[in-house]
Amino acid sequence: MPTLENFTYAITLSMASYIGIESISQAAEETKNPRKIIPTATKATIISVVIIAFLASLLYVTLLDPSSVETRVQDPMVALASTIPFIGEGLALWVGFMGFMICYVSTNTGVIGVSRVTFSMSRLNLSPKIFRKLHKTYRTPYVTIVVFSIIAILIILFNIFLPSVNLLELVASLYNFGALISYMYVNLALIVLRKENVSGWKTPGAFSFNWRGKKLEIPIIPVIGFISCLIIWIMIVLTHEHGRLLGFAWFTIGAIIYLTITHVKKVKK
Repeated sequence: MPTLENFTYAITLSMASYIGIESISQAAEETKNPRKIIPTATKATIISVVIIAFLASLLYVTLLDPSSVETRVQDPMVALASTIPFIGEGLALWVGFMGFMICYVSTNTGVIGVSRVTFSMSRLNLSPKIFRKLHKTYRTPYVTIVVFSIIAILIILFNIFLPSVNLLELVASLYNFGALISYMYVNLALIVLRKENVSGWKTPGAFSFNWRGKKLEIPIIPVIGFISCLIIWIMIVLTHEHGRLLGFAWFTIGAIIYLTITHVKKVKK
């Protein structure tokens, strides 16, 4: 029987469907004609993700028997494809293969994205200097790629030796925990950038008001984005025990690294 608690938990997991779009901007420095390609790719990706997520959810609740949903938690899209008349059996095989390919591409994209973020942080002295090293031939941040590839392998090994842990839910909750914090920062940054009145840049939709004799302009979209991300992040903290513990531990380790690097810089000066 569907409950409010189950619905809340499902929302926190479904957030993973919308994470990864930021990888487009992370590759901006390696993109030809980024001023044209990046905005177009971002808009197309957002529209595609929303349409696919909506249609998949609609088909799932209309074509599948609710009593059988619980038994197909690990392969929901295969179960959905198998219900299609005449071509269901062959389509289920194709969906399973495509799921494998999507996971392969997503893993590669994740490693590329996190390596570029860590590389950029290192250039800004927000992470250890070793992460800014580039390969002499390929001009890629090979140190971060190797480090995070090893971390991904260790996570898989962790799941093999501890099968009682649901790796998919653990990774989704942990990833959502960190990603939503970064999204909140991004939305706040958009508001600050508008306050600083950066020339040539403006988000659509805004309201203006006077504050201490100054005219301030607050864009509506990042305000909505910040509030919605904050609500879902709170839901994750309340409903995901392992994600909550590991997420705060992850955040604490990052803060310690940042404070250590900042302290070392002050000492050297």
